[in-house]
Amino acid sequence: MSITAEQAVAAAGSPRELLDDQLFDTLSAYVARRQEVTLTYAERMVEQMLVWLRAVADNPQAPAPHATGYPVDAEFWVGAKPCCPPNPCVVSVSLRA
Repeated sequence: MSITAEQAVAAAGSPRELLDDQLFDTLSAYVARRQEVTLTYAERMVEQMLVWLRAVADNPQAPAPHATGYPVDAEFWVGAKPCCPPNPCVVSVSLRA
């Protein structure tokens, strides 16, 4: 029996399942502190990092996050910005000329 791409996509759950809960929480807390964002936003960041790592592990030559079957959060991929959006940020960033 072979698994089709559609079945693989349907079978995937949350990228959190790639790590044990304690490691996921530790990474998320680190990202929240380091990037000065809320814990909820940091958790989303770590989830998308895990999607990327899974994509690279599956196909190092041409990683495809959507092919992993895990949810891909477009906010982190489409038109990527150099900084976090203003809502989840805890501090503001000002650019000096």
